Amino acid sequence: MIASTVQAIARTVSGSTPRERAGLALLAAVAAVTAAFYALEWASASGREAARATQQAAERATLLSVFSNEEFRNRVALGVGNAWRSGLATDELSGEEMLVELETYAQQAGFSDVQITLLEPSGGEGRVTLQPVTISAAFDWGSMIALLEALESTERSYAVQSIDVVGEEGAQQLTLVVAVPLLREIGSP
Repeated sequence: MIASTVQAIARTVSGSTPRERAGLALLAAVAAVTAAFYALEWASASGREAARATQQAAERATLLSVFSNEEFRNRVALGVGNAWRSGLATDELSGEEMLVELETYAQQAGFSDVQITLLEPSGGEGRVTLQPVTISAAFDWGSMIALLEALESTERSYAVQSIDVVGEEGAQQLTLVVAVPLLREIGSP
């Protein structure tokens, strides 16, 4: 079948004029260049896809090794548990507990004339609200760093919202606003 097709094409070409043969050769050359271009494009796309698949496999392997690490999973679970437990606001005393805790941290850090004020909660979307607290005190830079380290190591999820320092060296006054996310249990206001 193929042999008969090739013989039929050869008979047709042998009976054609030189101009027709040149036109057929030009068409064959265009077809060969087009086929080569598409083959090159296909090979390039396959190479890109193979590189992407290799990258995704490496990322999956990295994530699997990270999440398979028992120590990492324990640290994440502990952090999530601490944030959840410390954020639950079951009664109105939770704000008072924060005030006492923050005042203790400020005094232990070396602040003097500490004034702590509970501000109006914000972000009342759903069950999560932010409870901001203002800490005003006379301070030095070492005491501020000690307070920030104490806030970082606490089980409560304190986030520093702003720091304002006024005054000159030796008589500086600090106003620090920190907030803690509070989770309201379903059914509580």
